[in-house]
Amino acid sequence: MARQSKQPLIEVTVKVDGEIVLYKSSGGTVLARIGAMLRRPEGCTRADLLEMTGWPSISVQQQAEALKLDLVQSNGRNYGRPKK
Repeated sequence: MARQSKQPLIEVTVKVDGEIVLYKSSGGTVLARIGAMLRRPEGCTRADLLEMTGWPSISVQQQAEALKLDLVQSNGRNYGRPKK
């Protein structure tokens, strides 16, 4: 039996700035939602991630590393890009 190389994309809803937003992700876990937010064209802030997860604190760098993303930070926003 051959293993699938990629999981199918699912739609993930996240709360950003008090608004429910729909993004596509490969899983329904909190880590997958964080990945979806980091991969958005507009990126996300640390506050966006804290609001979405409900966690008291977060290391954006560690989350990006767990997702195998290069983290780019600019003007208070975080962007996850695939590692080369």
